[in-house]
Amino acid sequence: MKKQMIIPLVTIILIFAAQIVCQAEDLARLKAQNIRFDKDADVVTAVGEVVITYKDLSITAERVHIAVKERHMVAEGNVEVKQGDAIFYGDELTYDFKSEQGLLQPMRLEIRGEGIEGAIFGGSQQLKIDGDKQTVHCGTLTTCDREKPHYYFSANTLEYLPDEYVIMRHVIYYEGKIPLLYWPYLYISLKDDESNFKTPVFGHDSWQGWYLYLGYDYMTKAWGRGEILLDLMEKLGVGYGIRHTYQWEKDSHIIAELYRLDNPSMNSTHDRMILKYQDRFDDAWSLQAAAKWEEQAYVWANRQRYQTDLFELDTKLSYTGKTLRFNNNMHYWNRNDRDIFYWNPSLQMTLFNTGRLSLNGTWNDSTDYYNANLSYYQRIKGYQLNTSLNRSQDQRDELRLSSPNYKLPWFPAVNWIFQYNRVVPTRIANYPDQEGVRLGLTVEGKSSAIYKKEDDLQLYFAWWLKERHYITTSGDGNLFAVNSSINLEKKILKNLTGKVGLGWTESWDHSPPFPNLMESIYEGGDLTYSLRYNHNKLTASYNGGYNLTHGLWNQQSASVGWRPTSKNSFALSLGFDPERDSGYTSTSWSYRPDDKRFLSLEHRYYKYTYSPVSESLNVNINFDQPLTENFSVHLVSRYDLLNDFINEARLTMSYKWHCRTVMLSYDYYRDTYLLQFKLNAFPDSQLTFNGDSGFLWDDIFKPWNQG
Repeated sequence: MKKQMIIPLVTIILIFAAQIVCQAEDLARLKAQNIRFDKDADVVTAVGEVVITYKDLSITAERVHIAVKERHMVAEGNVEVKQGDAIFYGDELTYDFKSEQGLLQPMRLEIRGEGIEGAIFGGSQQLKIDGDKQTVHCGTLTTCDREKPHYYFSANTLEYLPDEYVIMRHVIYYEGKIPLLYWPYLYISLKDDESNFKTPVFGHDSWQGWYLYLGYDYMTKAWGRGEILLDLMEKLGVGYGIRHTYQWEKDSHIIAELYRLDNPSMNSTHDRMILKYQDRFDDAWSLQAAAKWEEQAYVWANRQRYQTDLFELDTKLSYTGKTLRFNNNMHYWNRNDRDIFYWNPSLQMTLFNTGRLSLNGTWNDSTDYYNANLSYYQRIKGYQLNTSLNRSQDQRDELRLSSPNYKLPWFPAVNWIFQYNRVVPTRIANYPDQEGVRLGLTVEGKSSAIYKKEDDLQLYFAWWLKERHYITTSGDGNLFAVNSSINLEKKILKNLTGKVGLGWTESWDHSPPFPNLMESIYEGGDLTYSLRYNHNKLTASYNGGYNLTHGLWNQQSASVGWRPTSKNSFALSLGFDPERDSGYTSTSWSYRPDDKRFLSLEHRYYKYTYSPVSESLNVNINFDQPLTENFSVHLVSRYDLLNDFINEARLTMSYKWHCRTVMLSYDYYRDTYLLQFKLNAFPDSQLTFNGDSGFLWDDIFKPWNQG
């Protein structure tokens, strides 16, 4: 009689690494309610809530038989296999630990990934497991979770690699029981940064006539993926080519494209070659490069299309560290035997944790234009230093050093600013061969309250001094100005505050004629005033001034904001300059009952000194309203009632079919219509018919001339 060992346990772990695998990291672990080990037959039988984990596989079943010597397993009853983001269900699984191959039948699957919303469901008679890859013959896929799905893909073969892709061959798309689309090969990415579907593009325009863009995707394990292109155009002819991508890391790849267009009507051919390279050497360095050559390319210039041979080369070298950032961009192209070269380097460095050094430059060798800017910022114990050196056809250098606030008797906030400016305006024809330097010192301060009555009234004194010294080729000069003002702030009511300032400016100006360097300071007395009202539902302000010396009014401005309810708001702003006889008003009312509905009315009036009056009255509507559980309407409109002009008008009707959405849109302003069909699990992949572009899927295909 055979000897047997029966081990009844609620949970037990059996590690049989020595018999099944040789490496410690490839242990197979078994849990079950009852485990029986037949020593003579060298067979393990587990019954009741059986769980086996092996590498990235997790298998559950009601019963499991393991032939330890042969390294073979049979799992039966409600079998569930988990690998990556996929779960496979079946009645029976046979698996060989040595070859890591197995067979699950019949099979139902569930896949989740970053590139989809929800899950992908599928089924077939059997699933073949080969390491990390699973293959299904005569299987189906859908993202509809109904027992009878609204749509599904039927494929002769289906290949799944966890966290990477699903590949189907000879695929038919069924809407219910009706076959609608066919792909010889369909690649579904489970990643965020890759497109999922591609389908023919059909349309019409005045340049190409009727056109049909066809593409066939392919994928290889060793050399990456690509697509074969075939474009049929009524007026331009037949285009064909190949685009291939080889990727070895997430941010490292090479893209190569070869394309030819045969145009029988013009008895000509057009060739295009594109090569793109991107690589990240480590966490800091990255390089991007692209080269493009096109024979008789169609390009736009002055709103006209013409043909020319074209060669372009772009490179970008980048470094990003903790304290240093560097970019070096270079662009070269040859068009009509004319060479054009751009160079744009930039450097930014952090110094002493509180400083920043920046260098930026641009050079165009065809126009001999250049611009270089070196700037430095440093903050030390409250002092702020800003320097800037700019070199171009106009040279400008600037240094600015500002102090923190000093506390002095009577004046708790006093600071100074030193400035150095150098200008060489070589581009100004009226002032040729000029050069000038301005040295400036500004000191400003604000006193403590001279008089204060609780929190209702405050009187304080403010002042500033400005000294400017000019050294120019037109002569030297200087300017000295002083300003003092007395300011009164009064809390008139609980939420209303008023402020009145009375100031006087005196200057002694002996400046040379150098408008690019001079600083304008207006003498005389100024009266300034303002009112502020702030309440929960209402805010308002008014600002203005009057020059006492010259008897001139400064610009007057006012604003009001009122929100009577959380859904309604009203705003008014106006400004008027009496001396220039110009001004503006802007009035708006808006109603927003929720995030999906918005209505506003805007009136604007502008009057400028040397231009005609401009006035508009716009009605804005953004309305997204469900009409039934599945049907909704979205309206976006902007209409100028006074000028009878439509700035924007777009109507979209959407119907949700559980797992799909159909949208029909019409854009009145562009006079185009849009029909979209979307699988909700793939929001970025939409089958689209556009009144301008024709049929598109996910904007993957582009006309041949767009590269």
